Amino acid sequence: MTDLNIKSMIPVYASEDLPKHEKPRMTETGWFRSFKVNGGLWLIILFAWAASMMIGCCITGLIVRKTTTDRVTEEVTHKMRAEFQEYLNQQEEQRKKESFLTGDASLQAAINALGKKLGIHVAGLRQDRKVTKAGAETYCYVDIARLLSGLYGKTIDDVLNGPVENYDENHPVRDEDLEIGMKVAAAVMTGHYPNGFTTDLQFAEINADGSVTARNKLKTDSTTVFWRIEE
Repeated sequence: MTDLNIKSMIPVYASEDLPKHEKPRMTETGWFRSFKVNGGLWLIILFAWAASMMIGCCITGLIVRKTTTDRVTEEVTHKMRAEFQEYLNQQEEQRKKESFLTGDASLQAAINALGKKLGIHVAGLRQDRKVTKAGAETYCYVDIARLLSGLYGKTIDDVLNGPVENYDENHPVRDEDLEIGMKVAAAVMTGHYPNGFTTDLQFAEINADGSVTARNKLKTDSTTVFWRIEE
């Protein structure tokens, strides 16, 4: 049998190319439905994860900030108390030598001694320089900062006889002057420092209006810290 005869025996449809199998196209509605079921689920999971991370970071940041603030405040307060405790220990030794009483009477005696010294300084500031009450109180805390720093001597007399303005140990003192000195002395001796006070505030400036500004540097710059008792 020849090739020609063989070909004539094969049906015509067999000589045609068979249609290729194509994957049915997904309609737009089907695609959207598939995305919601598959891709949408993953997108929701991703969004939820990102949101949880952001919330976690915010909470962590707040916790770290509060912890840092509390730690710094505690360290500053502890430092001031430690420095003043050292001063009190020195004063206690001196008081023992001078036959001071012990206990509460000794504390009151210390308050009176410091308050009278500060009262003399207040008198000079108030009467001669027309400093306001709050200004005089601010300057007294500068005296205390210098005392606690140990850079100006070991006693309040060393500090007041140093580079401060308008201190004269023989200056007449009014009751209102002594009252301010006693107020500062009582606060310091019992550890009740005003907000914002640190031992770095060792410099004072008397302003034209009679107020006083304390600062932590002799020459001011962008890092200078200013502080005062409000009127």
